[in-house]
Amino acid sequence: MENFNIKSTLLTLILIGLFPLNLFAYIDPGSGGALITAILGFFAAIIYSFKKFFYNIRSKFQSKKNKN
Repeated sequence: MENFNIKSTLLTLILIGLFPLNLFAYIDPGSGGALITAILGFFAAIIYSFKKFFYNIRSKFQSKKNKN
């Protein structure tokens, strides 16, 4: 019976998401800039993490002579 409750809850949430009510919300002009900054920062953090990870792996496989 518990599995049925989870399925019915998910179905209800999906239906609410598909048929939203009309809402009159205000988004100020600065929100677009903040959103773009957050997205760019997210991608910059991912690129930095991958770069650091691969440089760390590469340094472990380099010979000791190349490290000078």
